[in-house]
Amino acid sequence: MTWTTRRRHGIAIGLAALAAMLAGCATAQDPGAQETSASPSAAASASPTPTPTPTPSPSQEPAAEPAQCSDAYVVRQTSQNGFANFQGSEQEVLAQAQPRGGFVHPDALASLDVLCAVTYLAPTSGGPGIVEISVAFVAPGPEAEAQLAAWASANGYEPYDMSTPYAERSQPAEANGDTTRKILFSPLSRFGGPDALSAEEWSQLVGVPVTLDTLMVSHSDFTIPQG
Repeated sequence: MTWTTRRRHGIAIGLAALAAMLAGCATAQDPGAQETSASPSAAASASPTPTPTPTPSPSQEPAAEPAQCSDAYVVRQTSQNGFANFQGSEQEVLAQAQPRGGFVHPDALASLDVLCAVTYLAPTSGGPGIVEISVAFVAPGPEAEAQLAAWASANGYEPYDMSTPYAERSQPAEANGDTTRKILFSPLSRFGGPDALSAEEWSQLVGVPVTLDTLMVSHSDFTIPQG
């Protein structure tokens, strides 16, 4: 899944001001004549040069936030997944899922081309509870999966189930064995089975154009406050 991401100059500006002064001439007067005040000297004062506002170079401009994946994707994942589901109408499901834009760990996607991202709540399977899920769809690239694997290892996510085509990595479990956090990433083509979606169906579902080579990056956090 293609979650992307983006890099960062200074511009030095020099200004110079020029001033000229013109001296006035005093005229000699008759000793008997009443003294009059001399005309003030004419002075040419340079207008202050306005300081231009520095504009950031392309590398200084903050990376644009990726588009938010569609509500339709969130509804499908939280109420039509065949496991634990929120109940109610589409609007009621969205109210429970509370979707918001962005990926929970943007540093994992740094320099990658993120097509869309969304973070939402979902019910846990096997018992009452809520998990925070953050998903990004990332354009394919030769270094994308390697970068994600390196980020996962650096943050304590270790492979624990390599039997699936989309190997999951997890942080250490709680003392009671409960899952804490996990991440998985895989091209859409690896999500097979009888209900596998075509590239066109995926594009319609998530709200942005994707291909079957597009990476889906999914992070799940089971440690969020419950209730």
